[in-house]
Amino acid sequence: MKTGFRRCMGGLVVAALAWAMVSPAGGVSRAEAGVLYVDAEAAGANDGSSWTDAFTALQPALQAAQSGDQIWVAAGTYTPSLESTPGDPRSACFRLRNGVAIYGGFAGTEHNLEQRDWVRHPAILSGDLNGDDGPDFANYAENSYHVFYHLGGVDSSAILDGFTISGGLADSWGVFPDEYEFGGGMFNLSSSPTLTNLTFYANSAFYGGGMFNGSGSSPTLTNVTFSGNLATYSAGGGMFNASNSSPTLTHVTFSANSAFYGGGMSNDGSSPTLTDVTFSGNSASLDGGGMYNSSAASPVLTGCTFQDNTANQGGGMFNTASSPVLTDCTFSGNLSAESGGGMFNTASSPALTDCTFTDNSASDFGGGMYNHSYASPTLTGCTFTRNSASYAGAIYNVVSCSPVLTDCIFTGNTAIHGGGFLNDSYSSPVLTNCIFIGNRASDLGGGMVNVFSSSPILTNCTFTANSAVRYGGAIYNYYVAPTLVNLILWGDTPDELYDEYSQPVVSYSDIQGGYPGEGNLELDPRFVRPPSPGDDGQWGSPDDDYGDLRLLLSPASDAGNNLAVPAGLTADLLGQPRFVDLLAIFDTGLGDPPIVDMGAYEAQSGYVFLLMLHK
Repeated sequence: MKTGFRRCMGGLVVAALAWAMVSPAGGVSRAEAGVLYVDAEAAGANDGSSWTDAFTALQPALQAAQSGDQIWVAAGTYTPSLESTPGDPRSACFRLRNGVAIYGGFAGTEHNLEQRDWVRHPAILSGDLNGDDGPDFANYAENSYHVFYHLGGVDSSAILDGFTISGGLADSWGVFPDEYEFGGGMFNLSSSPTLTNLTFYANSAFYGGGMFNGSGSSPTLTNVTFSGNLATYSAGGGMFNASNSSPTLTHVTFSANSAFYGGGMSNDGSSPTLTDVTFSGNSASLDGGGMYNSSAASPVLTGCTFQDNTANQGGGMFNTASSPVLTDCTFSGNLSAESGGGMFNTASSPALTDCTFTDNSASDFGGGMYNHSYASPTLTGCTFTRNSASYAGAIYNVVSCSPVLTDCIFTGNTAIHGGGFLNDSYSSPVLTNCIFIGNRASDLGGGMVNVFSSSPILTNCTFTANSAVRYGGAIYNYYVAPTLVNLILWGDTPDELYDEYSQPVVSYSDIQGGYPGEGNLELDPRFVRPPSPGDDGQWGSPDDDYGDLRLLLSPASDAGNNLAVPAGLTADLLGQPRFVDLLAIFDTGLGDPPIVDMGAYEAQSGYVFLLMLHK
């Protein structure tokens, strides 16, 4: 894919020169400055001066417009006529112009912009030159390569607002100019228009069915929908960003788009910014149903949703050699035929904060997340609930992966092995202030499985109500040496820790059934409210009650090892102070007071009395 992309981009300079020769230069007589009108049904003078005398096509208005003008377009369907390659009808396209704002969605009677309703009065800009398009891209062979085509120099003063863009077909593989393979709906090269209130529907290309952004293009998209677009050869059914392109997307939806890679969006060496963006029902026949990131792509996502996307690997998102940053994002109901129902990471280090993974699934590995080959994601405040796979319902780490997890919650995840977590082949994650509740394995390791020289470090974590059919209700170890400090392992079945050919180092932990090691206890931790599977008696269902795992005058309070707490960690899972001395509790831990509690929660001096009254 990358080789083909670079080959295709090679002819763009030549093509840009050719485009300059046919680009509009304002040669059409124009109306008075201000507003130009377009209405396919207008029967007047057709000079664009009023609704009565409106242009009947968009292209004459674009040619007549000057910087500062607005073009108002009435409901109807409009096709391009300017050929970027003279003599090739399929090269017909529209081109935005700097300083010109194009608004669609008028009934053809309005006197001010606020009166329009672009949903009720759809204006369609279509590449269907013959007017015969059918469903599933039928009769597309004669369609325009691009509905919009920008070969450089278009900036944010070029505005498109209130249209549906459809029917582009960039399918000219190996034919000059090379860019006819990219961006069926819109092609942007070194161009950054302002795009608002748009729908990109049923466009197709080899790369970037709905939109292609290349060579540092940074368009701004607000309230835009990409639906039913297709990348037939490679990447980016809805959008493909390449070569340091950084579009900004706000309130954007990608739905029912498809590709080989990145059904919704593909980023190659690019870093878009996404806020309140939804990826729903997109599909990739290979990787990244919702999003595919490669070649050091670093998108920044805030408040985004990945729901019901599908792929062979990485149902929601696939990352290879990339480091996206995600905050307050949701992965729900995504599906992988192999690995990484929610997210797949290989040689990547994404950073996730306050993200949720719910009801994602993978046939093989990592229902919520799959980490492979030195992947080292950072997860802070993330929650994994009811994810499922054959191996590792929530997170699977294999081949020297070292994710760092802080303040994360794993509840009701299921697998054959490793209901919540599985570490394989020299993988050594670090988990601090994490809880595992009600995770289930139909064979080994209800909460966690560690195998083949994996050496995770767990500090101040709590495991309870996890279960396995055979061994390791909380943790199963096979040929490993994990480090477990300041833990609470209580109420897991059939046992807490099961070791085969393993030498875990366990200290200052409260473990039901006991376990050898310095500072270890075997005493009821006295949770405020133990968890319960609800009326159905089954974990992993909506009626699960995960309880309240804070400590109530517990022997696990002031009983941990201060030296084991990672440097700089000053708060527990709830964000409360981590080192608190309870005067009613005798210190049994290691270090100078205040001594840290065992488990994910620190008992606070001011709440113990209130909790006792509550009980």
